Amino acid sequence: MTNTHRHAVFAMATRFEMIVSSEVLSETRLQAACSDATLEIEELDAQLSRFRKDSKLSHINRSASYAPVRIDTETWNLLRIAQDVFQQTSGAFDVTVGSAMDGLGSHSVVGMNHVILDEADCSVAFDHEGIVIDLGGIAKGYAIDRVLEIFQDCGITSALVHGGTSTVGAIGTPVGRRGWGIRIHDPRRDADPSAFANIQFPVVYLKDAVLSVSAPNGRILQDDRDQSHGHVIDPKTGESADSLSFAATIASAGVIADAWSTALVVLGSRSDTIDDRCPVTSILPTNADPNRDEPYTVTGTDKAMIDWVSPTK
Repeated sequence: MTNTHRHAVFAMATRFEMIVSSEVLSETRLQAACSDATLEIEELDAQLSRFRKDSKLSHINRSASYAPVRIDTETWNLLRIAQDVFQQTSGAFDVTVGSAMDGLGSHSVVGMNHVILDEADCSVAFDHEGIVIDLGGIAKGYAIDRVLEIFQDCGITSALVHGGTSTVGAIGTPVGRRGWGIRIHDPRRDADPSAFANIQFPVVYLKDAVLSVSAPNGRILQDDRDQSHGHVIDPKTGESADSLSFAATIASAGVIADAWSTALVVLGSRSDTIDDRCPVTSILPTNADPNRDEPYTVTGTDKAMIDWVSPTK
């Protein structure tokens, strides 16, 4: 008999949901694993939120301009990943956009090159005042990575967890299936249903991987002039990135999938310039006429996870 348990928790300003199954573990053990995962998500939310004055990240943002701040290895490694992706994407992914998000339309100090990570001392410092780190672009993916690790440590071999439906991680597959089927939503269809009436949409069959989808209008920000902006910010301009309707990425780690889906939205039509350095499989919309040309491009090594289905009538 297969035991299954479902659980949900609200954290990081979104809803996390998880489903775990096992033919070996009892439902009580599955429930305990989900409880451990919930505690981990809530702890990460408390430590990585820049909006909580008592969080580790707020302490870093307040203090690192004046002196190096010693931090735990976990947080240091997360910042190192962010710095690595910043370099790989030529600055398209940048966790120092916090000041730009706070003051859209005004001058702000942005650039992961201003963040100094000392491995020997396990510390972080800023070389310029006004730097504000915001980990919202990778926090959900990182939380999902930790949840999947907890499940695997418990011996769970079939699980799915998502954060706000935009980042989804999977262990194994449902019984008798090729993977966990996740359909990619294309916002362009909402704007023009007739143009996409006969288009096949991408479906990702996740197995031991994480899918992340970023869209410029997933969350709305207000600037100091009371104007609305999408929440994905181009670090180079300080303005919303809106040249792509979405970007979807598949990777072995949620933190990598999250970072690169954000970067690809920022890069937009320039995304093909970094394919050789991109460690993810990506699904990107094209500007082609969907009735005449291919409306999506797919790059990467995990194309076998992707299938195509007609839209639901």
